[in-house]
Amino acid sequence: MSETIYHKGSRGGMVAQIQKIVGTKTDGIFGSITEQFVKLYQANHNLIPDGIVGKLTLAEMGLLHDCEDCLIFQQHW
Repeated sequence: MSETIYHKGSRGGMVAQIQKIVGTKTDGIFGSITEQFVKLYQANHNLIPDGIVGKLTLAEMGLLHDCEDCLIFQQHW
């Protein structure tokens, strides 16, 4: 499985979904404001607040459903 990561500079429909979940403007462009909102979301959900939406953050958001190692990591975090 290839890992999909969204970060500052990413664009598209998945970015728009992420923006909707974190509560910022939904324009499909991952900029500085989206990054700040992602960090806040991550901190509030006991994730590392790095502003990068990888498989752990996607799983927490309900956007990634096949992630066994996410559960293992979260148990140790």
